[in-house]
Amino acid sequence: MDKNQSKLFELLLELKQICKKNKIDMYLNEKLLYSALNGGEITGNFTEFSVTIKAKDIKKLVSAVNKIENRSIESLQTNKNFPGFHLRYVDEESLFFPLLKYGQYEKMGFAIDINILSPTKTSKFDNVLELGIENLNSLSVSGGLKAKVYACLVFVLCLFGKKRLTKKMFNKVNKSTEGKKYYYKKLLSKVEKYDASIFENLKTVTLNGEKFEVPDSAEYIGNRIAGVDSSKLKVNYATSQILDPNMPYKEYFEACKKRKVKVKVVGFSNMIFLLRKVRYQFARRKINKAWDVMFRSKDRFELYDYYKPLKNDILKLYGEKNYDELRKILEPYLLKVEYWYSKKLGLSFDPVIFDILVELLIMDGREKYAKELINMIPKQHKVPMAL
Repeated sequence: MDKNQSKLFELLLELKQICKKNKIDMYLNEKLLYSALNGGEITGNFTEFSVTIKAKDIKKLVSAVNKIENRSIESLQTNKNFPGFHLRYVDEESLFFPLLKYGQYEKMGFAIDINILSPTKTSKFDNVLELGIENLNSLSVSGGLKAKVYACLVFVLCLFGKKRLTKKMFNKVNKSTEGKKYYYKKLLSKVEKYDASIFENLKTVTLNGEKFEVPDSAEYIGNRIAGVDSSKLKVNYATSQILDPNMPYKEYFEACKKRKVKVKVVGFSNMIFLLRKVRYQFARRKINKAWDVMFRSKDRFELYDYYKPLKNDILKLYGEKNYDELRKILEPYLLKVEYWYSKKLGLSFDPVIFDILVELLIMDGREKYAKELINMIPKQHKVPMAL
């Protein structure tokens, strides 16, 4: 596991203990279940950790989590723009920012997705509203004309009160009762039906040395890992997520606000892109520029943390005119500067260290390059960072 998966696995074990203490049945789902059944270890770098519980246990789970500091449950009950009829168990002391889903989550921390097994099947009209809300909130362009019509219908109904509609539909879809059948529906997918009896016959699986129970049903397990294989466990997140298991998301967005980093530009540009991939060059430039600005901000924070304990050493080497050692210690910074220069963006996290880097570049005969870097630095970067 990498550090992000380690954090998520900690949350998974927390959720397991909460469910055990409150007598809630919890089953591994999708990539976690596939990993448990194929070697018993989390491999790759996927961050979609999901489990399944029964609808009757939602209130118990929410009540239990509400008593835990820095943990919360997010769903359509708390967020009218939530992309689906599931739940998320969120660590509020971390940062999990999916750029393509900006505006869909209110709590941007590391989270476990909790899918629901419902004992009742929704009516045809409620099913239309359910699919419409999913398509509208997830900004989906899949599903054909029918899905788009459903989304348009929900959009009109939301003009009369979206919060009331989404909360009412969540409670309808996830009724807290017992039943002879259980219905499962993943986001933007077809409904699956299971006999309640399969949840009486469980088997134990092991994941990273921890034991979990799942229904001992070939049909259920087959559906839960359908479409998952080893290739799906390794994903390139470089341009779609900003992750930090140790930074509270509120601090991150507050820092962005103070430095006038327009986070909403990312969400707006992605919405334009997703609502049928408008292929105008101008729109694509805006999207790419917004992403670049966000990832440059991430690099600024990381460089600040890296060089903060080294600043006195840098000043000492500069005072001693030990330029060879200075070049070595500033090499990671220079590599980042060169990368962002290629995207026509300057990078400075500390004006003193930046001036020293510029002086070294001039000494190396790169005066023109140094001047261009100076001109690329926004005025907000010319003052010391204060996190």
